[in-house]
Amino acid sequence: IHAWTDSPLEGSQYLTVMTQLQSGLLQPQRVEEDSFQTVKDAAFQGSDYTDPEEEPLTAMDIVWMVVSLAVILGGIFGIFALLRARKKAKEKKRLAKIDYFRDAPNGGDLNVSYALGLGLKACTDETYLAARVLRLVTLGSLEPELEPGKKNWASMRFLREPHNGDPFDEALYTFLQAAAGADGVLQDRELEDFCYDDRHAKTLSDMLESCHHQGELTLSRGGCLKGNQCRRAKDLTARGQQQRDELLGLKRYLLDFSLLAERTVSETVLWQEYMVYAVLLGIAEQVLEQVRTLYPRQLSQVERYQRCLRGTNRYNHYLYAAVARQRQAAQAARS
Repeated sequence: IHAWTDSPLEGSQYLTVMTQLQSGLLQPQRVEEDSFQTVKDAAFQGSDYTDPEEEPLTAMDIVWMVVSLAVILGGIFGIFALLRARKKAKEKKRLAKIDYFRDAPNGGDLNVSYALGLGLKACTDETYLAARVLRLVTLGSLEPELEPGKKNWASMRFLREPHNGDPFDEALYTFLQAAAGADGVLQDRELEDFCYDDRHAKTLSDMLESCHHQGELTLSRGGCLKGNQCRRAKDLTARGQQQRDELLGLKRYLLDFSLLAERTVSETVLWQEYMVYAVLLGIAEQVLEQVRTLYPRQLSQVERYQRCLRGTNRYNHYLYAAVARQRQAAQAARS
């Protein structure tokens, strides 16, 4: 056995020679109880030695590794997709058992619907904000405007303060008005810059938290909750389940509207209220398609709704982005 180094050893450097001999050739004074492979693996730890018996990776090896990884990840995603599909099927089956509800649910209290919707995973913070913006439009407080050469609403004009007795509509109106310039018209760029300020983002986030808290407080005082929070269906009492059925019953009614063919519901005011809840429940586009089919003579009104929805969604994008950014900052501070 010949062993050598490619360069002189310096300081505390040394060379270890390790070899394997046929069993029985020698009678060593020191014997390790483990197998030769175990001792060998331990000796290689921390070493820059490369085992000549180890073959380098080939292109085919890499291909098989990638394919194997893809199969594993595909299986994981497939399982999650299957679980989501089962969950949606259960929700659809559960929704089919609820009777249709044709009026504004929960006494028209949007905060109660918001608290219930969050607990039941029927709405989100983002859809709630969008519903609030749209309600200001339906109340005649905001008027979307088209700029020349553009297909969608490009600005919002402030007409009058909402006097419907809902302090949160008034608060949101004041917030948006503060973002507008002296001309009384809110451009999307103005709202984006306004919401980027941390103070304004916190104001909006606090407003949203207050809406949710007020909704839960109303439910609790009305004997609808077993405790003080609405986080899941099990938190609801029998009276709370009635409130839940109103919200989900309206969702079912709006989704099945074309099947019911209730053409008598054509009042603009009622449809404006319906669209607010359709936005809250995330089904606005499906509802508009049904209205388009049932009321071909009101095509211009339907198209106005669609343009209005696109405009409010764009404005709501800046609002919710500010809330999400503020919450991330608060979570980072707590961490």
